[in-house]
Amino acid sequence: MGVDRYGVGRGLEMAAPLAKDPHLGPPCTRGGGKDRLPENRALSDAGSAWRFLSLHFRGIGNNLTRMGGFFGGLVAGLVGAGMVSAVAGVWVYRRLMALQRRTRHAERLAELGVLTGGLAHEIRNPLSTVQLNLQLLAEELESEDGEHNRLLPRLATVQSETSRLRDILDDFLRYAGKIELSRCNVDLHQLLVEMSDFFAPQAQLNHVRLRLADSSQKVMASVDGRLVRQAVLNLMINANQAMTNGGEMILRASRGDGHALIDVIDTGPGIEPAEIDRIFQAYYSRKAGGSGLGLAMTRRIVQEHGGQVTVQSEIGKGTDFTLHFPVKKEMPDKVTG
Repeated sequence: MGVDRYGVGRGLEMAAPLAKDPHLGPPCTRGGGKDRLPENRALSDAGSAWRFLSLHFRGIGNNLTRMGGFFGGLVAGLVGAGMVSAVAGVWVYRRLMALQRRTRHAERLAELGVLTGGLAHEIRNPLSTVQLNLQLLAEELESEDGEHNRLLPRLATVQSETSRLRDILDDFLRYAGKIELSRCNVDLHQLLVEMSDFFAPQAQLNHVRLRLADSSQKVMASVDGRLVRQAVLNLMINANQAMTNGGEMILRASRGDGHALIDVIDTGPGIEPAEIDRIFQAYYSRKAGGSGLGLAMTRRIVQEHGGQVTVQSEIGKGTDFTLHFPVKKEMPDKVTG
């Protein structure tokens, strides 16, 4: 059974005996005082009952008014929630549209990458044929009695330019092609030891002192050793070329902030702050004859490992390139070259 919240049942129970009283009739004005007639007494009792009922029904009205306030608040809350939901819906819709645009843009870039890669391969194949025939022609001219010796320098120039064009294509294919990582646990300090030994003769030719910072412990990272060597070599070549009057190059492997770090530091002229954001762009080069892909390739290799490249440079003092490779909290001691 339901709960009688408004007291209606109680009021009706008290009024029921009065409704059954045969003496209860219309209002009577005869008599008064203590000698009122029985029907007047009944009327007085009925008046009390009706006053009681009026009070209870007034309470019912007040409760309904309060209920109306509750429902009004409920409706206002629902309207507010609806407005918030609408705003959130608009935000989600805009985010989805932006995601779709970025996805289409990425797909378009991937398609262009495939097309340009295919085009580069198509150019490279006939270029190889041209190089081979130029070499054969040069050998035939050299074997004759010097009648065509004046043609040999021009032929050598053509060979040189075709070789340079092929090198550009090779660099582009390496940069635009898909990078497949073959990760293994590598001691980055030992990797720098090997790079230092390999690059030392080239540094000496440019009067650059190559120095390897000491490391008291192994600097382990799960990386593709071959690609990391390529990234470091690109930085070493740039540093060596930047120090036209000689200088010092420092290689260092260390740990910091959950990353394995490789620093390539030079004492060259430094890089202007406005140029630091541009040096990693493909085909941007500050030196004559540069392909402009060395630093771009270095950054891509590090990013494929989930890391980043940072640069600190001061004009007249030098530049420090730092490669950041994320490492796990616990790295096994097993080393793979």
